[in-house]
Amino acid sequence: MSRKAGILIAVYVAALAINLDVTIVNVALPSIATELGASTRGLQWVVDGYNLSGALIAVALPGRRFKPAAVEQANSPALA
Repeated sequence: MSRKAGILIAVYVAALAINLDVTIVNVALPSIATELGASTRGLQWVVDGYNLSGALIAVALPGRRFKPAAVEQANSPALA
């Protein structure tokens, strides 16, 4: 398998995992609303916080392999 094919497969698997995670959170929203008495605004905070934590993990993990400054420079436009 070529390097490009490996990268493509890794990106595909990552996108699939993210979509699955977000789907699970969205399926759980009615239960969260009834158990905690959360409003629509509160549920939006739950979804935003979950997505933000996933994004921060995705940004932080490459920093372990590459120079942290280079990863920060590469990810700054993506997070802005």
